[in-house]
Amino acid sequence: RYATKRDFLKFSTISLMHYCKRKNILHASLETWYKYIKMYGIKRRTNPTKRKRYRVGIRANSSNEIWHIDITELKYGSQQKAYLQLLIDNHSRLIVAWKLSRNKSMSVTFKTIHKSFHFAPNFRGTLISDKGTENTGELPRKLLLGRGIKQLIAKHDISYSNSIVEAVFRQLKKKFYL
Repeated sequence: RYATKRDFLKFSTISLMHYCKRKNILHASLETWYKYIKMYGIKRRTNPTKRKRYRVGIRANSSNEIWHIDITELKYGSQQKAYLQLLIDNHSRLIVAWKLSRNKSMSVTFKTIHKSFHFAPNFRGTLISDKGTENTGELPRKLLLGRGIKQLIAKHDISYSNSIVEAVFRQLKKKFYL
């Protein structure tokens, strides 16, 4: 009855299950809810065509067209810090270059970008970074301009974020960095 009641159609199945458990209406597992909803042919969505559409980020058509660079802080030991900088290809999601250092500076960015040129010596694409001084400083900027690479600042020059590299950091910290 609760799965078909108009007041509960906007509830997800798991929310409906927890609601019924809290109100002592029914104590059943989520798998049981799914089983009976399917068995009785109950449609849970009021408007299945209105799904949330996520904005598609910036996409490259081929490798070495757009690169993303960012740095994250990793804490270890007793109040010690290390900084990991990654440079990632937009199309293949390949980590082109990385650098681990004890400080966050322009020279780290310079070295990471310079290291990436061993992988793609003829790169003439776009480099997307955040607004950090380590990315926008004089040293990295000279290296990029000397090679004809266009640097864009995420959420400043373009409306997109630097989420491709941020997603790698999130996975690293969530799954491997304890």
